[in-house]
Amino acid sequence: MVKRSARSFTSTVIGFSPPWTTSGSTLPASDLARALEDLGASIIGPVGSVADAMSVLAGDTSLNAAVLDVNLAGDKVYPVATELRRRGIAFAFATGYDDWIIPESLADAPRFEKPVNVTALAQVLIAKRRC
Repeated sequence: MVKRSARSFTSTVIGFSPPWTTSGSTLPASDLARALEDLGASIIGPVGSVADAMSVLAGDTSLNAAVLDVNLAGDKVYPVATELRRRGIAFAFATGYDDWIIPESLADAPRFEKPVNVTALAQVLIAKRRC
């Protein structure tokens, strides 16, 4: 069970272009952000493009976890994932794509299918986050 505290982790919902379509329903990125906040995350974002995500990374030194959709406004989020990995920042993909679309260099990153089990996602991010 994830302990609820005001600052369990700082997360960003990078890469969700709201609304986010899942199996015929929509889940706005703001709903995912709210669900993570309910579990103790401080949210930065969401952002809807790779360029915006890279800007967040350039300016925020407190980030220690991120949730990434594979497709951001038609661009793949892999440069963001690579930069997060380089910095030792925990991240997970939350996507409707099959696992084969993730490049081999990032294939070991946690991947959650939409609709996302937010509690399981938070547990993974907390376990992997930079201390």
